[in-house]
Amino acid sequence: MEIHLYRQKNSKFWWMRYTENGQLVRKSTKCAKKKEAKDVADLEREQWKRRIGIGVREPITLKDLIQEVEKDYGLNDKKSADRIEFSKKHLVEVLGENTPIEKITEHTIDEYKQTRKQGKCANGTLNRELALLRRGFNLLRMQKRISQGPRISLLTENNVRQGFIEVWQYKEILKHLTEHLQPLITFLYKTGWRKSEALNLTWDMVDFNRRQVRLPIGYTKNNKPRIFPFDDELEGIFKRLWNEKEQRHVETPYVFLNRNKNRRIIDFRGSWDSACDKAKIGTRLIHDMRRSAVRNMVESGVSEKVAMELSGYLTRTVFENYHIVSTDDLVKAVQKVSANLKTMEKPKDQPPGGIMPNIPFRSAAHGGDFIMHTPAHETFPEVFPAEVIHFRKPRVKEWKGYMDFLIKKFGTDDIKDFIKKYEGKKGWEEYVKSAVEKIESLEKKKS
Repeated sequence: MEIHLYRQKNSKFWWMRYTENGQLVRKSTKCAKKKEAKDVADLEREQWKRRIGIGVREPITLKDLIQEVEKDYGLNDKKSADRIEFSKKHLVEVLGENTPIEKITEHTIDEYKQTRKQGKCANGTLNRELALLRRGFNLLRMQKRISQGPRISLLTENNVRQGFIEVWQYKEILKHLTEHLQPLITFLYKTGWRKSEALNLTWDMVDFNRRQVRLPIGYTKNNKPRIFPFDDELEGIFKRLWNEKEQRHVETPYVFLNRNKNRRIIDFRGSWDSACDKAKIGTRLIHDMRRSAVRNMVESGVSEKVAMELSGYLTRTVFENYHIVSTDDLVKAVQKVSANLKTMEKPKDQPPGGIMPNIPFRSAAHGGDFIMHTPAHETFPEVFPAEVIHFRKPRVKEWKGYMDFLIKKFGTDDIKDFIKKYEGKKGWEEYVKSAVEKIESLEKKKS
């Protein structure tokens, strides 16, 4: 089937025209760009083939869409690839694995949101599922397997956590942790690194000569390398862990090992919750140490930029979301306000009458000319005494000289405009007369 694209009068969209079953069909592509209109025409041609049974393709299903996303995440080595397994589980349960994507409309997606919210799903979790769906439609559109997909809007998230762990709380937690977890918790609390970054730390990233830990590209969430110089305490911890590794002949390359020293620590949330409970500090998140480390850096005088570099934040969102501000800065701000309040007095009453200084005004005593009163200088009244500045109009003799300057600089147009403006006005007769005479004399010279 041949489809022709054309512009229709008074329409911003491209239209397509073709013949089906002997009848002429005209349809709008609803696309203002010809390239997009061609994609719509190709899809229309495919649908026509399905209707008559030529080159029928298998419909694209939700399963195919998810597989495209998984393939894309794998090719780009995205850190959140594991998240797909959790998100797709709910998409498949509610929408159906073999559902053609043509049936996943905006209305279907709204119903999906309502179903998940009824199941007490958090907005953040639901947004990850919707993001997977949206990414799949975008990939299929880029592959030109579909012309367009449904609009998928995300929900508002307001789950910014505000938890911090004070130094005394951190020390109490350490007391109730097993010996193999204490080095890891100390490292997390001091560096502010993510849990996954610490658990995947290997000995080739620890440089004893330069006394620093180097996290290469590929090991960080933002794919940006990071360096953290360690202090005496961290150096002592690393040396002790290295000696234990050498004595036990441990072959694993990881730094923080489990109780048996045969593999890296996988998860310690149970031990963490138990230690927080025994320390009687309430529920605390492991991620609270990351926020606390950044706050500790700022309160110790470290600049925001350096704190971001050390902890691995790309933007200063951490300071805005968690309201991290140096306590010293807050104290100084309050002290400044208090000092200012002590010096503030009731303003002196000003008399409603009298002449306002430094403001020009027309004075009847000076024949309608403008004058301005300037007060004496507070420090040097002898040098700069009070005076009255008189803004008077020029005398007729001065005006004649000024006209010569204007004509030489700008021509006679300004003088002619002056004559039109002031002709017949009281007090300006001599000025207008001299201007007219000047123009007439110039015209005689030209002739």
